[in-house]
Amino acid sequence: MNEKYEKEICPVCYAKFFEDDDVVVCPICGAPHHRDCYNGLGHCKYQDTHYTPDQWDKQKNRNSATDRTDAGPNDRVGITCPDCGAVSSSDTLFCPNCGTPFGKKRTEYATDEDDENSPDYTPAFNDPLGGVSAQESVDDVPIIEISSFVGPNSASYCPKFVKMKKGGRKVFWSWFAFLIPEYFFFYRKCYGLGSLALAIKLMVFTLMTPFSNILSSLNTDYANIYTNPTIPADTPPSILLLALAGYALLAASMVIFGLFGNYFYKTHCVETIKNIKSNDKTEDIHEEISRRGGVTVWAPLVCFAVYQLLINVIAVLL
Repeated sequence: MNEKYEKEICPVCYAKFFEDDDVVVCPICGAPHHRDCYNGLGHCKYQDTHYTPDQWDKQKNRNSATDRTDAGPNDRVGITCPDCGAVSSSDTLFCPNCGTPFGKKRTEYATDEDDENSPDYTPAFNDPLGGVSAQESVDDVPIIEISSFVGPNSASYCPKFVKMKKGGRKVFWSWFAFLIPEYFFFYRKCYGLGSLALAIKLMVFTLMTPFSNILSSLNTDYANIYTNPTIPADTPPSILLLALAGYALLAASMVIFGLFGNYFYKTHCVETIKNIKSNDKTEDIHEEISRRGGVTVWAPLVCFAVYQLLINVIAVLL
């Protein structure tokens, strides 16, 4: 067990952590739990406060531990410890007095063996790992750290990433990445991929603008060109070829991002976490992983504004 948890208590059983305890931390807020407590509950004890101002922090937990320790034996009713005889609350998995476990074990939650292409997981309500075992890893990165990096909707991405690893898959369809790849990548803080998707959209617009201008002069548009395919005879073939190239580039990029969007995002998560952990100057790795990951609404908004500005500039120039 990491020494920094020695002064903490498990929020489920209220027992202090000892040196030989098997401790896991919530991938969202970092709250430490006994592994059996976390697995038995199926999620973090503080999940209701995730992504809110009341989210768990070390100081709050220590204050809570002090209050709980000050309570007398009569304040805990429900289960009697078979070893020391102390009485604890009915939802306790460990004796708060001596630490003896008397709740459900991990094996009691085990499921039938999954096939080789499926992740080994036990579905749990509101589980940030999406039911994936906390022992799993993806490309040598613990799934707990990946879940913390992904943030919102990690319960969906963690099983996908594990399936990719176990099946050696790179193709995992994403409608979000297919329809609006630039906003998908910027929302997930993949700024390099977002910039690439935005550049492709601008290139497509540039290639199709000359033909769009011709259609505008005919009081028609791309939607009506199929029903009224009248194009001036003097239209340069190069303009038609540019428009077709724009169509082809748009279609190809949408399909590629749709097929590989989740794989690109997985690679981004893994590489970023590895870079964080390889940096000796990082003081709190868990906090840095959460900060660098997650989502942002500002980047897609900036992307939209930049796109609108640039297409108007391109339209004027062409």
